[in-house]
Amino acid sequence: MTSLLAGWTIQVSAILLLALIGSFCLRRGSASARHWVLAVGVVSALAMPALRVLVIDGLRLRLGLPFADHADAGLLGAAVVLSPVGSRLDGFLSAVAALASDPVVGWLAVTVWLVGAVVSTGVLLVGLARLRWLRAASNHLTEGELHRLCTGLARSCGLKRGVDLLLAPSPGLVATWGWRRPIVMLPTSASGWPAERLRVVLLHELAHVCRGDWTLLMAAEALRCIWWFNPLAWMVRGRLRRESEHASDDLVLAQGVAPTTCAAHIVEIAREVRQDRGTWLPAPAMARPSHLKRRLSAMLNSDANRRPMTRLARFGSLGVLVPASILFASLQVGPASAAGLPASTGSAVEQEQPAEPMGIGEGVRPPTRTHGVLPVYPPAAVAAGVEGIVVLEATIGPTGEVTDVEVVRSVPLLDGAAVAAVRAWRYTPVLVEGKPRRVQMTVSVDFTLPAP
Repeated sequence: MTSLLAGWTIQVSAILLLALIGSFCLRRGSASARHWVLAVGVVSALAMPALRVLVIDGLRLRLGLPFADHADAGLLGAAVVLSPVGSRLDGFLSAVAALASDPVVGWLAVTVWLVGAVVSTGVLLVGLARLRWLRAASNHLTEGELHRLCTGLARSCGLKRGVDLLLAPSPGLVATWGWRRPIVMLPTSASGWPAERLRVVLLHELAHVCRGDWTLLMAAEALRCIWWFNPLAWMVRGRLRRESEHASDDLVLAQGVAPTTCAAHIVEIAREVRQDRGTWLPAPAMARPSHLKRRLSAMLNSDANRRPMTRLARFGSLGVLVPASILFASLQVGPASAAGLPASTGSAVEQEQPAEPMGIGEGVRPPTRTHGVLPVYPPAAVAAGVEGIVVLEATIGPTGEVTDVEVVRSVPLLDGAAVAAVRAWRYTPVLVEGKPRRVQMTVSVDFTLPAP
């Protein structure tokens, strides 16, 4: 379980890091482009288990880590060198590897991760419950000048879905959320706002609805709840929220609103928000103080790129980001040496190729290994620089145990280690007409020394 969690963490981190790098490379591009790249990264990270299904076996990448336990080693068997530790760093890494391989430490790490995920999810659920309470306690506007203005602006933005307009009981609260039936919430004081400010605020909030920002924000929040200990998940979540505000501002300016006018109204709204600073909601907020200075600077920058993402650009970016995410999903975590440094030892990689089962016809699946023991790279072979592939023929008994192992192609000094490891493996029984049968498999164990 520890190596599985470590492997998923590395895969998700690689995808999120790619999204952050992509958004940084687009720093001179539009906020819409940066938001799109970050959104694709969030969705790809959440869909990482599904992306693993698309990975071609020939493209799988192997990454040796000292904290990967033996039970989850998969197809990788790392050779453990029994020679003395050569440096203090090696000794430290060896101690860390031994500690992390301890089952108690592994279950403790999983427990801490699970507790953190549950607490983070609980905080998010409390925020969603507060949204429901605000909706129930707010005044629903179904008629009047403000409702007609919102309906007209929604149509001009191309929104086909209806939008619920609410006046919140909390002062200075401007937010948007909802999927099937979006909700735009304004403070009670909005009824006394100037017409120009109402137009700016409603255009901004309706831009969030058009872009589906709340759904993407919930995806980022879910990712943060799962990987609460990963700083990249927090960074992507914060950047996604910030770029959604910038992109919505750009859409408001595209409707002919002057940048100075828009900035002035946002500053006025921010002053009202300070009265209710303690409120946190899992929804895009228009005048969040932490983003205000950067937003105003971008809004007043006449050289800023405000072009929205075209359909061609979206498909082009998907053509780069999705294959890269699939490649990162192919990363597999395997155990490293006892010293914690793959370069200080060799590695033994077993590759199983089922032979024709004895007495079994076509269409019968080969057995699946359920338990693996890592081969030990003999110290004498490491010292002598011996490497190669040992080919074995293993007989799997009716109960899944390895009953016999014969060397088909020998490599001196390595045969014993390969045979000893394969004998300890266990497989699922092969059933023919409901009865377990014996089957033979050809197993190759590849011992490879590190490059000098």
